[in-house]
Amino acid sequence: MDLHLIGASALARRIKDGEVTAEAALEHFIDRIERLDGALNAVVVRRFEQARERAREADRALARGEDWGALHGVPMTVKETYEIAGWPPPPASRRCASMSRSAPAWRCSGCWTPAR
Repeated sequence: MDLHLIGASALARRIKDGEVTAEAALEHFIDRIERLDGALNAVVVRRFEQARERAREADRALARGEDWGALHGVPMTVKETYEIAGWPPPPASRRCASMSRSAPAWRCSGCWTPAR
C-alpha cells in the first residue's frame, strides 16, 4: 500500500470512494510508526486503541452516508506539547513543567471529530 506516499486529500478521496477504509489507512500508519519510529520517538503519546475506535466510527458514518468534512477518516497525529484533554504534558517541555495536569487549557477530543 502506498498510503504514506500520497497527500491527505488524496487519502480522503480514497476513503470516501471506498478504495480503502479509514481503519485500514490507520493500521497502515500505525504499522509504520511501530516499525520506524524507534529511536526517533516522534510519536510519544500512542493512543492507538482510541484511534482504532474512531476510525471504525468514521467508516460506519460513511456507510450511513454521513460526511464529516474534507478529511473524513484520515489518520492524524497531534503534537503532544499541546495541552490535550486526558494527555500528560511532556516531561521534557519547560513550557509545561508547571502546568496543572488535571485541567488543560486547550482540549482536543480526538481524530476525525465531526463539527457539531
